[in-house]
Amino acid sequence: MGTHTNVITISKTKMEVVVKMGFKARRKNVDVGKTSKAMILPALLEIKDESTMAGNRLVLSDPRGEIPEKALLEFYEKYVEPNFWAWYQQLRLKHKEANTDADTRTSTSPRRQKSS
Repeated sequence: MGTHTNVITISKTKMEVVVKMGFKARRKNVDVGKTSKAMILPALLEIKDESTMAGNRLVLSDPRGEIPEKALLEFYEKYVEPNFWAWYQQLRLKHKEANTDADTRTSTSPRRQKSS
């Protein structure tokens, strides 16, 4: 996985951001009309008038609208969906084991007696 550096200028101060082929963000979903919701995209992305997307629980999106939705769906179904859930289950298991190990270490460690 390669990295590249974006230099952002904020109020005459330069801030360097190192990105590993992507970004991470948490956003609120906003109600739009009666049946739709919108996800606010980070400003660091290049966003055009239309986006294309494919997905189910996870969403794969092209905010520039350059990749046809049919191609995104094909990629999503072939690579993202089958691989993500196996990876995510392993991650959850690893975290569960780490928490169990931490709980075991704290519960079996000898307690210090207060001296009077």
